[in-house]
Amino acid sequence: MERRMVHEELLDESDATRSEIEGHVKNITMANRLLGGTDAVMKPLTRLIGRKPAREPVRILDLGTGAADIPITIDQWARRHGIAVRILALDSDPTVVDIARRNTREFPDISIDLIDIRTLPYRNRSFEYVICSQVIHHLDTPDVIGVLRSMCRLATQGIVVSDLHRRPFCIGAAWVGSRLVSNRLSRKDAAYSFRSAFTPAELEELAVQANLPCWEIHKYGPCRLVLVMDMRSMECRRNPVPPCHAPATG
Repeated sequence: MERRMVHEELLDESDATRSEIEGHVKNITMANRLLGGTDAVMKPLTRLIGRKPAREPVRILDLGTGAADIPITIDQWARRHGIAVRILALDSDPTVVDIARRNTREFPDISIDLIDIRTLPYRNRSFEYVICSQVIHHLDTPDVIGVLRSMCRLATQGIVVSDLHRRPFCIGAAWVGSRLVSNRLSRKDAAYSFRSAFTPAELEELAVQANLPCWEIHKYGPCRLVLVMDMRSMECRRNPVPPCHAPATG
């Protein structure tokens, strides 16, 4: 297995047009729905939340929301089960934030903010759950560790981190799949993303370096990894660590 290589994705380049970004985000949304990205978040998150209506709305923070397709799916699931939610979804790209706000106009329980997830300004324990889907492979290792610590600090119940699985099959499949789309960003970023992703052992090491008190790492399908931390578990309660309760910055 080749070493992880973090590439600057074309989405981050200044010459990407709004039309290209919109097409790329649309392709990511479709891939999430068809290739398991959405389910990789929904299955562990809904298991953590359960299906008993809460007295107060369940507060959820989504880091790097893209088109807000996953918050919309969460909101639809919650409505079906009579569970009130309040979802704050963040992204650092102004064009992507505009797209997410447009997509969520009919979902009053979802708010969208333009914020870099590496500098989260919220108070400790501000949310029950913090989720992050297909974002950490964009970041350098120290930033990934910082994001994991922030997620732990902000959540009271649990976190879900879903990302790509770096393995030869997935890199090859992404390259083949990218030949089928015309969008310039999607064609190049697909294989880049998998080369920037993590192996299970690397993701576990990141959890160790972030001092997470407990976690489980699951393979979801052939090309997804999911890190889940249930902060109500006995293991978490036996192993509280300072990053979860450190003073908020900013």
